[in-house]
Amino acid sequence: MEKQNKYGYDLTELRAQYQNYLENPYKRGVESGLTELDSIVRLSPSSFAIWTASAGAGKTTFINYYSYIMAKKHNWKTLFISFETPIYSHLKDFIQMDKGKSCDIQTIDDFDSIESLLENFIFVQTDSISDLDQISRCIKYYVDNFNINSVVIDPFNYINIDGNMDTNNIGKALRRLAKIPKRYKILLNLVAHQRKLQKDEPSGENILGSVHFKNMADFIIVMKRDMENNSVLITADKIRDNVDKGMMGETIELYMDTENKHFSSSKPLSKGKDLELSSSNLLKASQKKRKENLVPCA
Repeated sequence: MEKQNKYGYDLTELRAQYQNYLENPYKRGVESGLTELDSIVRLSPSSFAIWTASAGAGKTTFINYYSYIMAKKHNWKTLFISFETPIYSHLKDFIQMDKGKSCDIQTIDDFDSIESLLENFIFVQTDSISDLDQISRCIKYYVDNFNINSVVIDPFNYINIDGNMDTNNIGKALRRLAKIPKRYKILLNLVAHQRKLQKDEPSGENILGSVHFKNMADFIIVMKRDMENNSVLITADKIRDNVDKGMMGETIELYMDTENKHFSSSKPLSKGKDLELSSSNLLKASQKKRKENLVPCA
């Protein structure tokens, strides 16, 4: 008598599972167009990504930039549930990224000029949202009515969870959050603060409150500010589909251009450095010309 495969997949079901993987357009993740970032991590819909860093590393600014380039490259729409950062701060970032104008010279005309871009960004009035039920309903509404691709919740510790903020309750809350992107086929980005570190580097294990962050996430992206080089180090701390969607453990170094808040691996020169370099080049050119024009003594 042939034994029945009571709990497992049969061959037909296994083949269907693999066929679904092969036909998934996001099996390699979605490239952002930022080559350095794409080389180590490519986020994708139906995924739960956690961004973490020590204070002042620039998490919010970089996530704004990531959302901006995804809007430009893929027309992605992002829903911001931003508890900590004022809305105007996001807006001045987007104006600077699009127009190259720093906040001290921006005007209301600059806001009007990026109205079409702002159709890709939705900002929730967070005074009416505080717990997971409300957040879930909010996300569902914007998925159904605005076809959003991505959500940013910033930061986790502002969410009211059931019970005390202990490891077990944080784990339950994260399990609920992790189901949302899979249910709605979106990318869910969650910002989580690091605990106060002494010697330890920022990492998924050092997120304030619980080790469950590392367990529940599909991606963990760790940022660290390098004060000496005025750069940001970005590490792919976790990738559930490693190799397919990046290289876990790899780190890149990026610099922010202070004029337009764009990130790249090229270190921008300050105006003072530009002048210094220009003067140096002129001096070298002058010396070379004089040397070429010298007539040897008879």
